[in-house]
Amino acid sequence: MSIHQIIEIDSVDDPRLDPFRDLRHRSLTHFSQRFVAEGWIVVERLLRSDFETESVVCAPKYIEQIQAAWQKPGTIFVMPNEFFTGLVGFHFHRGALACAKRKSLTPVQELSPDDWKEPKTLAGVVGVQDPENLGSILRTCAGLGIDTVLIGPDCCDPYSRRVLRTSMGNALKLRLLSSGRLIPDLRWLQTSLQMQILSTSLAADSKSLEEIDWGRRRLILLGNEGHGLPMDVQMASDVRVRIDMDLNTDSLNVSVAAGIILHYAARLAE
Repeated sequence: MSIHQIIEIDSVDDPRLDPFRDLRHRSLTHFSQRFVAEGWIVVERLLRSDFETESVVCAPKYIEQIQAAWQKPGTIFVMPNEFFTGLVGFHFHRGALACAKRKSLTPVQELSPDDWKEPKTLAGVVGVQDPENLGSILRTCAGLGIDTVLIGPDCCDPYSRRVLRTSMGNALKLRLLSSGRLIPDLRWLQTSLQMQILSTSLAADSKSLEEIDWGRRRLILLGNEGHGLPMDVQMASDVRVRIDMDLNTDSLNVSVAAGIILHYAARLAE
């Protein structure tokens, strides 16, 4: 006996589909305590995660795959492929959508020294507003085993549809931290957890990756795509770090820079 309620949809205007409607121009937010995942790969990773999925919309060919991946009760709405574009508001051919409950981000000061007994690298983002950049950074973190990421002020929603899509669902594997007051939180990490804070910067006193005396616990902060990290954040860090570049190149895309720096730091922890 199936643990899922399977409902066939015969109209794209069915109100039960409202969480998935017109996704190009609207999305579920923190206030709804829900988020939407799109595409079979992301949906499957959601269904296999410890997030609580409430409903799935899929094309008929995905029913068995969804039931195999989703081991908890829920509702599966089944509708023809041609309905998807009219529902979400853009050309969609990836076969599945899911609506799930959000988890609250963990406040920084709920961390404990007992969380990490081995060398540890954390990442942090401040003012990263482009969903593709944030999604790429979160995907890189997951790939490098950096399982904890601080989501600082003025960042886009880490559970937005576009972030989840770009991260290929890997954002769901990470422990996401929140900081309501970033500078005091950085000070607390330094004093209470002996966390080394590194700010990515092009400042004259920044150090190359090879010049840094890396601590056993380090948080690497990445800033806004256009303006970098705020100066007060840089001044609160222990060291400013840069990537040495050639051919008069002055900067890299933040997600590319994150991959280079985080890969270097993560391998030091092994």
